[in-house]
Amino acid sequence: MVARPNETARPAAETGRKSPTASFEPGPASARSVEPTPPTLRQKDVWGVAPLHPWVSREEQSRALKAVLERVAELARHGKKALVQVDLDLTALMPVERTVAALKSVGRKLGVPELENARSLPMLPGYTTGAFDTFLRETGLREKYPHLEWGETGSSERAGTRYSRTSLYSQFREAYWYGGGSRETGYVGLETDAATPGLADFVRRVREAGGEVVFNSGRGEQAETGTLEALRRAGIDSPHLLIGARPGMDGGQVKALRQAQLSELGRTVAVIDDRKRNREDLSAEAPDALFIAVAVPGFTAESATREADWRISTFEW
Repeated sequence: MVARPNETARPAAETGRKSPTASFEPGPASARSVEPTPPTLRQKDVWGVAPLHPWVSREEQSRALKAVLERVAELARHGKKALVQVDLDLTALMPVERTVAALKSVGRKLGVPELENARSLPMLPGYTTGAFDTFLRETGLREKYPHLEWGETGSSERAGTRYSRTSLYSQFREAYWYGGGSRETGYVGLETDAATPGLADFVRRVREAGGEVVFNSGRGEQAETGTLEALRRAGIDSPHLLIGARPGMDGGQVKALRQAQLSELGRTVAVIDDRKRNREDLSAEAPDALFIAVAVPGFTAESATREADWRISTFEW
């Protein structure tokens, strides 16, 4: 039986069940394929039975997190403040409830029972174009319902990119952010986002090592209240949050503009973000930082994540 949020999930060893296994063995970036794999991730991953995404091994994750702390401590030994920039959606926070609600809405409207019964899916789709494209490839839904306008999920998703508002992807994304409303009516349900496992402990460790975690987000300013509520509920005391969107600019570009402001607070030693595009936008501003990809448990991720030299699934050692 899958443990729901109001139930207690027991480790697989206690239940006598095996955790789901990945369909490949992680190896050097040059040796890994980006070909789609059969669905292996089950919804129980979100509730804590098997905490890592199949694309990330425990060894890879520990290596990345330890490298971040070592860089923070090294700067502290020289009397300098280290910053770790962390994205929100599909990185620090897992938007389970918003994703399920959005899938149910578009599934019911467009006649896709697999989406309407979202909690029975083998995985939830990340809301970005790359992650949603992975979802469609791994579930085969695009081929099963060829008459539907699914949308251009393989696009670059840069600011100014126009999507068909009638496509399933556009309707899903609108519902993901605004529920049954629109950009004008504002964000819905951000406070329900669950912290990625280990997040609060990671923030504590960075602070104890002499650094600070900065949540650098492209969400609009109206999202601040719900975002802070989710982070505080996760046990993060006084989260350092930079938030706000700019017309005509995508999230990565907005984050890059904040680097001068951040440089007054300290030196960025790591950027943790689920989008390759965002990591690339920040690379020129923080050339010496570690750029760490993310594939949170229970969600699909963009295929580039499998090729990243540094990657994590949760913030647990």
